[in-house]
Amino acid sequence: PPPPRSHPPTRYDGTADIDFGQDIINFISPGTPKKQASSKKIAKDLRRLTALTMTSIAELPESNPMTPYLVIGASNVLVALARAAPTEHFWTCLLLLNLTLFKLLHLKLPSKVFVSAVDKQRRDSVSELEGGEEKMPTVQLPAGIRTMQPTPPKQGSELAEALAAAGGIKSVAGTRIANDIKYCDQWAEVPHTFRPGNGTIFNVRKGPAYKKTGAKAPSLECLYDLYSCDLVRTPMRMKESGEMFTPPHVPGVTDIQTGNAYVPPMIIVSCGMPAFEPSLFGGEDDGPSYMAIFYFVIGERMLKELKDLSTASPAVKLLAEWCKRGEHENTIKGRFKCCCVLDDVDKLGLPAPIPSYNGKPVIINKTGAFFRKENHIELTIDVHNFAYLARKGLYSIMPKFPTMKLNVGFVIEGRDDDELPECMMGVGKLCYMDPGKAPEEEELINVDGD
Repeated sequence: PPPPRSHPPTRYDGTADIDFGQDIINFISPGTPKKQASSKKIAKDLRRLTALTMTSIAELPESNPMTPYLVIGASNVLVALARAAPTEHFWTCLLLLNLTLFKLLHLKLPSKVFVSAVDKQRRDSVSELEGGEEKMPTVQLPAGIRTMQPTPPKQGSELAEALAAAGGIKSVAGTRIANDIKYCDQWAEVPHTFRPGNGTIFNVRKGPAYKKTGAKAPSLECLYDLYSCDLVRTPMRMKESGEMFTPPHVPGVTDIQTGNAYVPPMIIVSCGMPAFEPSLFGGEDDGPSYMAIFYFVIGERMLKELKDLSTASPAVKLLAEWCKRGEHENTIKGRFKCCCVLDDVDKLGLPAPIPSYNGKPVIINKTGAFFRKENHIELTIDVHNFAYLARKGLYSIMPKFPTMKLNVGFVIEGRDDDELPECMMGVGKLCYMDPGKAPEEEELINVDGD
């Protein structure tokens, strides 16, 4: 049994209880006549004190170096109050204590950010002060031609002959051929390249009654085809890829009408990942970053089903609804999911429990931003604001990226039976991606500034 409590009894018949309540009243309203306060009065004053403390803590400037010490001091005071408080008010003080600790853990405390001298010089030279916020100037660069190259097909393969006859992988016909899963095993093994992924290796939700059964099955082929990919290192995170890259123009695809006013011919997914070790106590939410950008063009099956949405598959209807409402409704925007499947994950020597998460989807809700442009939609994923364990896990495996083949896929989450089965929106395969080869701005711009 727990040891007996040593603080005053729970009933308000002891002097310590009266003094405690009176202290609160005097703190809130100086000059109040000293008289025995009722339980209701003390409870009311405690609520007022709670609101006052919460407001004061919330308004502490995070940039002030004394703020962490003030919050710690407030926590210690609340521990003493919780000890002296009667039983019915103990939980109020405990709640206050947790709120202060929550504030402490979310302070932007200094962290070990490994920023090179070049990074510091570039941040000082390229950043501008607009509206009190630091912003990186726009440097428009062609997409997908300088930062990563597409994986070449195996020499003499059927895929190589088909791509040559179609005019290369950059043509519309070549893009369709490259995304055909029957050619999945006909690519050469070239480091630091990208190619279309196979959507059927991802297990997605299926109905009926998924909420009860939790049943999943391999996806059908993707609704959008991978056209290009970029990987770049920036001195600070980018809001969207348009701050640096011009989206590719694909004649016959990006200049057509899809048959639905909200569904664009191109969807861009950009993922900003911190290039520094994360801090447990919040730390920096900006700084040197890697930006991986996937450019997907609408697939032939998607175009065909959009002609009559009433007869379209559940996945096509759901994607059309996401395109229509995602810009303004967080409930539908937050259904966007990212999945990553590592080839031969058991042979990579990754620490536990990372292999157990292979292929598990990550819902992109608060860390995602939706941008609608003239002929495309962009969804940006801000890994800087992921949970600490997720950022730590990603940072720990970055040195192994050059030994990995990563299948990165995106899908809209289906929940009800009329939204199932799911189908992968798009998949890209990054082959032995080396973050050390990710170019920076100066490497992408020649001496003439072109």
